[in-house]
Amino acid sequence: MKKLVLTLFFTLCSVIVSFGQNIAELKQKAEQGDALVQYYLGLCYADGDGVKKDPREAVKWFRKAAEQGYAKAQYSLGLCYADDEGIEKDPREAVKWFRKAAEQGYAQAQFVLGLCYADGDGVIENNVKAYAWSALASANGSEDAKTFMDMLRKEMTSYEIQYALKLAEKYEKGIFDETPKKENSTKTGSGFAITSNGFIITNYHVVADSTKVKVIKNGIEYSATVVASDTSNDIAILKISQATKPLSLITSRKVKIGNNVYSMGFPNVQLQGISPKFTSGVISSLTGLQDDPKHFQISVPVQPGNSGGALVDEKGNVVGIVTAKLSQKVAISTTGTIAENVNYALKSSYVLIMLESMPNISDNLEDESRKKLSSEAIAEKLKDSTYFIIAN
Repeated sequence: MKKLVLTLFFTLCSVIVSFGQNIAELKQKAEQGDALVQYYLGLCYADGDGVKKDPREAVKWFRKAAEQGYAKAQYSLGLCYADDEGIEKDPREAVKWFRKAAEQGYAQAQFVLGLCYADGDGVIENNVKAYAWSALASANGSEDAKTFMDMLRKEMTSYEIQYALKLAEKYEKGIFDETPKKENSTKTGSGFAITSNGFIITNYHVVADSTKVKVIKNGIEYSATVVASDTSNDIAILKISQATKPLSLITSRKVKIGNNVYSMGFPNVQLQGISPKFTSGVISSLTGLQDDPKHFQISVPVQPGNSGGALVDEKGNVVGIVTAKLSQKVAISTTGTIAENVNYALKSSYVLIMLESMPNISDNLEDESRKKLSSEAIAEKLKDSTYFIIAN
């Protein structure tokens, strides 16, 4: 989809303030804490209705009403942050206020929050959440949201749409925790450092629904925090407080069929042990299951526990994240035969897109390695940067 530009202008000239009182009287009521009056006073200043136009004063009154929980004021304050109206532009702060209004059922805020997710404006781009909020806005009467959903459907899989509708149902019930917790559930996987100051990449499904995440390297355990996630592309970014040895994360655009690739991870630790396992293979296809353009098909052996491991080229640069293997059950039911070593990795370009909105990480990525390495050197490089992940 072409980048959806979130352009939010005030159209307040059509708003009629009919209190039958002058501005001084409105200010008096506003100062007494009347959220509705504070909101309309903000509109007056934003539009120059009865007073000299003053965006900063508008922000002041919108904020007072917004902090009292008035949804329309929260939405208007979000617009101010989104459009640099009376306050410095801050997309993340805009999303914060749009969300507050959206969670109260204000359809326009729900629609605009969906636009933010679609465009990655103030949040990580996520079509699933964009569709979920738009579906809720549509149910609450937004015709624009219905049109937008038609656009999104063209860019989403049927699974993503079904998941989005389930999210929308939760939102409608007032449940806004998008990652419900499961009790007594432990998952393991692999991850790798991408900066020297503790940022680690893994698959989202490794840490989804978890309340506690820890990473282990050389027998030492570290507490980790999930600082960002992209559910549609199955990416999670973890942070530990210790220094890390990063791998170079580069675009996957130049990868070709037949290129040699390598990975390291922690497969089947209950059976194979906790020491990292090094594997190699080739790029079998530039597309994944059913020609999914987000993934490579790889011949690198993959087992449970490899998820989230780095896929690197002959120079030790990360070109993908090991994600999954083709289910034998699916293969047999579809073709009647067993799939031999059919595995997939998310292309690194999708990770780089995610990091574009996170300069604290993207500005600290390692430079691309230009020197071809021996397989022994690649294994050693991966060992220095790979972590065993446990999520509860």
